[in-house]
Amino acid sequence: MANWIPKAYKVIKEDHVPARMRDGVTLYADVYRPDAPGQYPVILMRTPYGREATAPNARRYVPYGYVLVTQDTRARFESEGDWYYPLIHEAVDGYDTVEWAARLPWSDGRVGTYGQSYLCAVQYLMAPTRPPHLRAMFATSAPSDWHECWVYRGAGVLDFGWLLPYCLMMTPDQLKRKGTRHLLETIRSYYPNQAEMNLWEGLKEEHFHHLPIYDWVERLNDSVPYLKDYFDHPEEDGYWHQLNVRRQADQVSVPIFHLASWYDGFLEGGLHYFSAIRQHGMTAEARAGQRLMVGPWPHLYPYDAPTSQVGELDFGPEAMVRVGDMSIRWFNYWLKGIDSGVAEEKPVNIFVMGDNVWREEDDWPLARAKYTPFYMHSGGRANT
Repeated sequence: MANWIPKAYKVIKEDHVPARMRDGVTLYADVYRPDAPGQYPVILMRTPYGREATAPNARRYVPYGYVLVTQDTRARFESEGDWYYPLIHEAVDGYDTVEWAARLPWSDGRVGTYGQSYLCAVQYLMAPTRPPHLRAMFATSAPSDWHECWVYRGAGVLDFGWLLPYCLMMTPDQLKRKGTRHLLETIRSYYPNQAEMNLWEGLKEEHFHHLPIYDWVERLNDSVPYLKDYFDHPEEDGYWHQLNVRRQADQVSVPIFHLASWYDGFLEGGLHYFSAIRQHGMTAEARAGQRLMVGPWPHLYPYDAPTSQVGELDFGPEAMVRVGDMSIRWFNYWLKGIDSGVAEEKPVNIFVMGDNVWREEDDWPLARAKYTPFYMHSGGRANT
């Protein structure tokens, strides 16, 4: 238990630390480290939403003897790069950043990665590149097939209700970087009287009814050029294959803790990536080292707003978990060699809704599962 007691380290922050990528672009990070001599394992978080938002994690990890690195991804906030283009650079930039972090003077050469949503996506995309100093990942809520789970759903249905708000949310920083104030005002006119991060009502009332949808490609071409690529590739072709990490599961060589949520639109990402690596991972350690936990939460729980409630459903106190403590146990085992009990746990832990209890399993999908087909019908009222 002594290994679980945080030390009385104060946090020293190194601001605006440059990391040069292989193509010459510099990405900037903040480094939080213990105020004691020595070298420590590094936990890396890469974000497009502003690295200051990840700063509270320093209070979690540094007292346990970790260095925390938080980095703005390419073309976001202080990092260099041209227009923000989601996902495309994250595999290579992730590799380069892991290796850069391993060389920091405060690093002992062992690196783990952590984060949720896009901060999970950068981990998933980087994993098949196998940075030599990467030891483990703790990844929450991201697609593993970006065609099926982010832009198009199921049988190629465009998820415009998600895609357009995301594009607009990410645009103001890009326009400020480029100094194109007139475009920034144009974007703001698309959702009048709405804060930059609260777009839904204005879009729903004023713009989701606009047809043809392709008009949005022309409207946003100067600020969201990737939207045209999404529209031009409705099928899962070579464009999307580079972003389908399930196809690359046989290249993954590290343990990953996949945290997912039953009420998350990206649920399938963790479920499928876990299963793919368990079956096809490059090393025995990777195949045996996958963990999956699925709870009764919405997207971003339990990071932004820990709760046991979804809508009007309250799943009780068992639904509340301490993700920070879970990640420390995970990293203590894989980055420090501490016997934290991780090795003795079953690979799958799911929350059974209705019974409102956690249940450990040996694999996912469950071997005893029985599949029942369901068919849509209209009761004789179909009019198309």
